[in-house]
Amino acid sequence: MVLYTAGAHAPAATRTLAALRHFAVLRGWHVVHEAHDPVPLHVPARQRTGWRSVERVLVARRATGLVIPALHEVTTDPARQTALRRWLRRLPAFTASPRPTDRATRPSGTGRSVAPEPGPGVPAARAWSRSYARTEASPGRLRDDARTHLILLGWPGDTATAIEVLDRLAHPLLPPDRSALDASAGITVRLAVTEEEHLVMDVRIPRPDTAPADRNRAVRLANSLANARLQGAEVSCFPSEDARFTTLRALLRPEGPAR
Repeated sequence: MVLYTAGAHAPAATRTLAALRHFAVLRGWHVVHEAHDPVPLHVPARQRTGWRSVERVLVARRATGLVIPALHEVTTDPARQTALRRWLRRLPAFTASPRPTDRATRPSGTGRSVAPEPGPGVPAARAWSRSYARTEASPGRLRDDARTHLILLGWPGDTATAIEVLDRLAHPLLPPDRSALDASAGITVRLAVTEEEHLVMDVRIPRPDTAPADRNRAVRLANSLANARLQGAEVSCFPSEDARFTTLRALLRPEGPAR
């Protein structure tokens, strides 16, 4: 088998390849080649060094299958995706992508997967959650984790937009802080995919009255919610039952904003 992924963020690609390798090993497949192209997805496949190496392995019959997160990692053009399927059948070779139940399995080092625990009004089909302390490295780690787990959860929408929305919600809440902070001062992020393939992203934060140092947080939150709406997300905000936390929620549809 050949493993392939594309994307500009190398740490996220490393985790994606690890997830694909985990998926292949569970099925008893032998992996002979792995490739990652550190380029945006709109770059044509023929211009990618990694993809050309995948083609050579498949044409040489060194592998009989290709494991990818989704066809859009190779090309975002539906016509080219159809041509890719036909080319693979002629070789012959097959493609495989982790099914939703496989994608919810945690490969080593990718964070903590959890059973679906939907918030108000959200019957989630599959979900992932992780907590982040308020440190300088947390925003970058969150973006990398989000890209990996959106793939593992099998959300069919635009991953780049989802990460941008999540970053808008979470980044202002994770400023560098030199003081020693306990876990309650951080945030918890949860990604959930519903049966309708809607993506729900929850960012749970301590209520302002439990973090008096954040006097300007209300302004930052208002700006974050407005920016998330500009990306096409449906945004809401609600307190926890014990009133100690507030959850910011963004909902994205795979086909884009509702008309």
